[in-house]
Amino acid sequence: MGYLDGSSITVDAILTKHGRKKLADGQGLNISQFALSDDGVDYNLWNFDHPSGSASYGQAITDLPQLEAVPDDVAIMKYKLLTMPRSALYLPFLDCNGGDDVTLPLLDSTGMVSCQTQNTEHIPAAAGESYHFLVYDVNIFSSIGGAAVATNMDQAYGNVLYQQDIPNAGLFSGQSLTLVPEGMYKDKTVTVQVTGQTSGAVTYVNVTVKKNTEN
Repeated sequence: MGYLDGSSITVDAILTKHGRKKLADGQGLNISQFALSDDGVDYNLWNFDHPSGSASYGQAITDLPQLEAVPDDVAIMKYKLLTMPRSALYLPFLDCNGGDDVTLPLLDSTGMVSCQTQNTEHIPAAAGESYHFLVYDVNIFSSIGGAAVATNMDQAYGNVLYQQDIPNAGLFSGQSLTLVPEGMYKDKTVTVQVTGQTSGAVTYVNVTVKKNTEN
């Protein structure tokens, strides 16, 4: 690992472990999309009181050294940039279950993760959008109501999740997610990552399945 000199523009491109594996298996990369992120940027350094005026408000940010590219796709690109209309004043955000997490107290209870996208005035297409629900452990539910996108995960998530020891994840889509728990011998909490399919806004909901009182 090293730092790149922030005084000059540098492009440092390497293959991730997933890309190297594809080449080793004789597959082409077939790159059709790309993403940008601002990992490593500290926006608290924006200085409205800079003595050189507004042109230098962001000087401390642009002078930050940046980590050189690393092949581990778990460690990079955590804060991806979005394409927004120039007229947008606020970033959209997701309000799920009124900001409350979900608790399923009984074996036969049913819970729901229901979300609304806020601040959509400048992104009309995001109003009433559908969502991707990434359930980190599907094994604690007897059924999940939502269109299954991948039960063993696709390339967008699978490689990262397996490296993070989250092997039992499932990806679902829809306006909401209905969850029916399995019987538990102890309380267990699972994270559901919710992503707006149009807005790109992301939030997390914790779903707790209480132990089955009959056991």
